[in-house]
Amino acid sequence: MPKIYTKTGDSGKTSLLGGKRVCKSCIEMDAIGEVDELNAFLGVVIEEVEEDFKQEKNKLINIQRCLFVVGANLAAVQTELKNIPKLKSSEITKLEKWIVCPRNIKLIIILKNI
Repeated sequence: MPKIYTKTGDSGKTSLLGGKRVCKSCIEMDAIGEVDELNAFLGVVIEEVEEDFKQEKNKLINIQRCLFVVGANLAAVQTELKNIPKLKSSEITKLEKWIVCPRNIKLIIILKNI
């Protein structure tokens, strides 16, 4: 079985993209954890949404992709890295339109029952 430890010691620090060491309690790590938790929850929701809601399911998958981009940006905020993907304004506009779409009320009702 491969080893799962890094031998860098804990001392309350972890690495961001690019290897910069930061406190595990810094605001960036807190935000990364929140985004990861939301992404994990969406993964469960995606698996539970019935095929009758294929369009909504695809939108949730797109939201997950956006969250991965957000997480990458959070992990790079204290670094000099330049090639981190960014959310396009068109993706943000799409998300905003989807939030206010009346058809999504049905999906929200389903999610409350999960």
